[in-house]
Amino acid sequence: MAWVYILVAPLAAVALAVLYNFIWYAIHEYSHVAALKLSLGKHLQSYKVRLYPHDLYGEWVPASVTWNTTRDLTAREVARIAIAPLVVEFFAGIGFMGSCVFLSDAFVHSYFLFFLWATFCFAGMNNAMASLVCTSATSDLYVFSRATGHPIWEIKAYGWFFIALSALLGFFFIAVTI
Repeated sequence: MAWVYILVAPLAAVALAVLYNFIWYAIHEYSHVAALKLSLGKHLQSYKVRLYPHDLYGEWVPASVTWNTTRDLTAREVARIAIAPLVVEFFAGIGFMGSCVFLSDAFVHSYFLFFLWATFCFAGMNNAMASLVCTSATSDLYVFSRATGHPIWEIKAYGWFFIALSALLGFFFIAVTI
């Protein structure tokens, strides 16, 4: 019976990682769409979300959203649309820090729910790390940097600080709860 766990556990972990990666690509791109709709309203003519690897303006990207509008975007709207996924991933970091509640006797005390929630939130943090590592001039953070005038190193420094803080506090709270 132990061989089943040795075989199934790694396969389940890989399957979960692939699923979460796809889910976070979708969350990332659709948060751009939500920001587009909030910013433009009726001026948004169309948009297309691609959740598969493809070429976009000469660069290979894992997923993207393109759109057409009836008017030009302001710098503030561009910044809001570009940073939208990082805001969602910020909440994933907070969710990871709070994942220890699933281990608490006062709450559910379910290792299964804890595992699903913690890995899902950590996958969101992983998606944020991918954005922070990217050096493409057309990436979300570089577009946000140009739109706001903030230096890219500062934006990335704040991002890395929050990711590190979320991971450290999340693992600390989990260790204390266990």
